[in-house]
Amino acid sequence: MRYWLLLACGAGLCLSLGCSNDKRSLEATGNVTYNGNAMSDGEIAFIPDDKAVAPEGGKIKDGKYSVKVQPGKYRVEIRANRPTGEKRESAAGPGQTEEVTAPYVPDEYNSKSTLTADVSSGKTKFDFELKGPK
Repeated sequence: MRYWLLLACGAGLCLSLGCSNDKRSLEATGNVTYNGNAMSDGEIAFIPDDKAVAPEGGKIKDGKYSVKVQPGKYRVEIRANRPTGEKRESAAGPGQTEEVTAPYVPDEYNSKSTLTADVSSGKTKFDFELKGPK
């Protein structure tokens, strides 16, 4: 009797702490290229179809990313900025300047993204080949 009571308590504790196999996080990884070249810096976001699941995101560095997500279907958004060649006064103080950057990834890959990923225990690698203005 004592064994079953301990087993039941342990199972209840595990469920309350989120030990369910259905909601475990997986590591989605991959490569991002822009016009055939590795995207040097950027951001990637996985927006779930299931509104009960929170969006997750991470950095793109040297064309690679890694983001922890739950299994499911996602819309993927990718954003990146690059220098424009212009300078502006910096918030760091008078006489300080900083380089101006601007987004360059087309809307079809971010705010109007058509990119998707269906993350499962058998599928966690997603490569994205973006094309746009140089």
